[in-house]
Amino acid sequence: MVASDSRLRSHGALDQAQKVFRLDRGDCCLAFCGDAQIAYPLFIQVGTTLNNFIKTRTRALDVTRLSSFLGQILNKLVESWNLPVKEKSDELRNTRILFAGWSWENKRFDIGYFVPENCKFSFHHQTAKMPHPWHEKVRSLS
Repeated sequence: MVASDSRLRSHGALDQAQKVFRLDRGDCCLAFCGDAQIAYPLFIQVGTTLNNFIKTRTRALDVTRLSSFLGQILNKLVESWNLPVKEKSDELRNTRILFAGWSWENKRFDIGYFVPENCKFSFHHQTAKMPHPWHEKVRSLS
């Protein structure tokens, strides 16, 4: 289960808004913290791009391999953003994008997040926290 609060921040706060987005393939989702004006366009483009390719639309590509593809999409979008590097960096500074889903190859829930570093998103793996006695010992989204 992935959950968030419902407060969007940009130019003021907006309560009761969506921050977790199920991708159409059905086995994974994206969520964010940071400026909604940054995250919403990125999420729309990521979802559209994934739906354009049969392997990413139909789950033929496992979520553990999907994270690098998502990173490429996000970084191409940031690269095409018509702003000086310093302004891009300032705008992206507080944006974090969570990616979580079920790995059919590994039969486990995986989670990780993208953070901006030098105007590029880099992916960081996390281990899904499982209730005792099912502690997961391996790194997620490897």
